[in-house]
Amino acid sequence: MGVTALPDPASGQGDRRSSRNDARTTSREPEKDGEVVIRRQAVFPRDPRPYQFGLHLEPSKKVTLVAPGLGTVASVIAEPGKEANSAAELVTLDSEEQDLEVARAEALLDVARAAEGPGAAASVRAAQAALDLVKLRASRRSVRAPFAGTVYEVHVVSGQPVRPGDPLVTLADASELVAMIPIDRSPAEPAPDAAPGTPPPPAPKVGDTTTISVEGSDAEATITALLPLGERFEPVRDLVASPALARVTLPGDRFRDGQTVYVPILPRDPVAEVPTEALLPAADGGRLVQVVRENVVRDLSVRLLGRVGEGRAFLSGPFAKGDEVILSSSRDLPDGTVLAAAANPLLPSDPEESSTGRPSTGAGGGRIGF
Repeated sequence: MGVTALPDPASGQGDRRSSRNDARTTSREPEKDGEVVIRRQAVFPRDPRPYQFGLHLEPSKKVTLVAPGLGTVASVIAEPGKEANSAAELVTLDSEEQDLEVARAEALLDVARAAEGPGAAASVRAAQAALDLVKLRASRRSVRAPFAGTVYEVHVVSGQPVRPGDPLVTLADASELVAMIPIDRSPAEPAPDAAPGTPPPPAPKVGDTTTISVEGSDAEATITALLPLGERFEPVRDLVASPALARVTLPGDRFRDGQTVYVPILPRDPVAEVPTEALLPAADGGRLVQVVRENVVRDLSVRLLGRVGEGRAFLSGPFAKGDEVILSSSRDLPDGTVLAAAANPLLPSDPEESSTGRPSTGAGGGRIGF
């Protein structure tokens, strides 16, 4: 069996979805029995690692409580992993400095009360306010939980001296988990099996849900904020037209803090820019392309990352160096079809070389010429 395979001189011609039996060639001699005409184009896979980032779930509320002033840790009530109610006491501090400030303010109040004259009443009010202020500061020696949550970490021990701003306890509320993920704000793609002309869904917005993968399980996360992409995710601009950073939330009763998150916009396999006419619907509802790899037709499952203009798109899939993506063929080519070189009818015929332009069909058995 012989087949003629024609390198594709230009992309974006025709619609391969309409029929695999349309050769889509310029005028040429009719195909001989057993031949197939293939339009194909070389692809140049990119390493996906520049587009991979460590994403994970974390509590929506997480705070590290710090020492309000100089002092010594008197007692530590909090324990890592234990639940704490709102306003529960976590750490107490013993501050000799604050005790002296209270004593001083009380003495000044006594002096103001003993004074006589027109400004005596005002002096008493000022002294009373000063005393109230130092007592308020002293009351903060008891560090309390600002919300109900789980104690993640205790940073001090009893008897440890602390300064203002030193960390004491880390508390988190994991009833709701969040992740910051890159997202494409351009209109989403219609489903692979959608009817021709089906308009794409609207662009994502706050309040919508988006599908993410949490350690291999798909989950519908709610978008609670859309922000500028940020320097960390700047490489994503290579793949999509309108990237943004989305804050998404998931319920804490189904997921755990620290679980790894994957999003469709970030490729795990090599990335290639491919004409969209090469995309085909897969049996599992996804997409695939066919490539010629070392003279063998291979079906590759791919994910659409983003479009490049009207006729091209970035795909992620198991592409390899030297692959040629099939744009159209005059016959169906099942996965695993072996191709062999055949004479190109568009080239001038040379009787002296005709014997080398076609393979021997006897030895090739069921192979298709290429």
